[in-house]
Amino acid sequence: MLQIFLAHAHEDKTEVMKLYKRLQQQGYKPWMDKKDLLGGQRWDDAIQKAINGSDIFIACLSKRSVEKRGYVQREFKMALNKCGDIPADEIYLVPVRLDDCIIPKLRQQEYGINFDDYQAIDLFETDGFEQLVKSIDHHFPVDRAPKVGETQLEDFGNSANAYFCFISYSSKDQEFAERLYADLQNKGVRCWYAPEDLPIGAKIRVGIDEAIRRYDKLLLILSESSVNSQWVEQEVETALEKERDRNNQVVLFPVRLDNAVMDSGDGWTRLIKNTRNIGDFSRWKDHDAYQRSFERLVRDLKASLVAKG
Repeated sequence: MLQIFLAHAHEDKTEVMKLYKRLQQQGYKPWMDKKDLLGGQRWDDAIQKAINGSDIFIACLSKRSVEKRGYVQREFKMALNKCGDIPADEIYLVPVRLDDCIIPKLRQQEYGINFDDYQAIDLFETDGFEQLVKSIDHHFPVDRAPKVGETQLEDFGNSANAYFCFISYSSKDQEFAERLYADLQNKGVRCWYAPEDLPIGAKIRVGIDEAIRRYDKLLLILSESSVNSQWVEQEVETALEKERDRNNQVVLFPVRLDNAVMDSGDGWTRLIKNTRNIGDFSRWKDHDAYQRSFERLVRDLKASLVAKG
């Protein structure tokens, strides 16, 4: 799994924590001291080890961090030193601006490397995170689905060839979606949240069809809210198109939180109701009932993986 070190000033912790979670949702393995430094560890040694062991070093820049003296500047210099040992056509250091700050004038004298030689990504722009992911995936392409024989079914996503699921849901069902996401991650299923509530035309939505096509399965959370969502409808249509392109290989995995889809009389919801076995999570707040439904979902995902192989 691709490890990404997040260098940042303490004052930017809140913003960087959001970046950490978004990278984690994309299936990467971010590292930041607040989340990954263990009690009792020598923080200096642990940070150097994390930097050396990371595939990518993201320098989180802001007007506060570039003017600040201290350890964050030292981390930036460590990254420059490592860049000297990396071929010119490979990436390691990625400056990410959190605001409209000036790129610091740092230089690695031995190799003649300047910090501002590296193209920065403006995270504060509407499509900033999308551009970051695009850059990472371009330089570190991975086979998103596991290859049978390389990945154990008991943990079918805990490798570089990780298994991906796109979770389609209404924001009103976020509590359930977050629980499902966390439990799937613990099972090794790497998932991505669909940003259902962004307005039409927002740049991050431009690539929504492409994003779904990159993932092997679409987990559709059906509820009174989601069956009336035009974004969810669009995501379902894209998943169905993907199934047709794959000779009817199963992509869409629907689960329901209530009876809204069962009471539906037309459109895409009727198609789902009449042609799919829908997982029942209507009692998801009951621990035992949720676990039974969850284990069945994981079982069916595993069976689908075997069928694909």
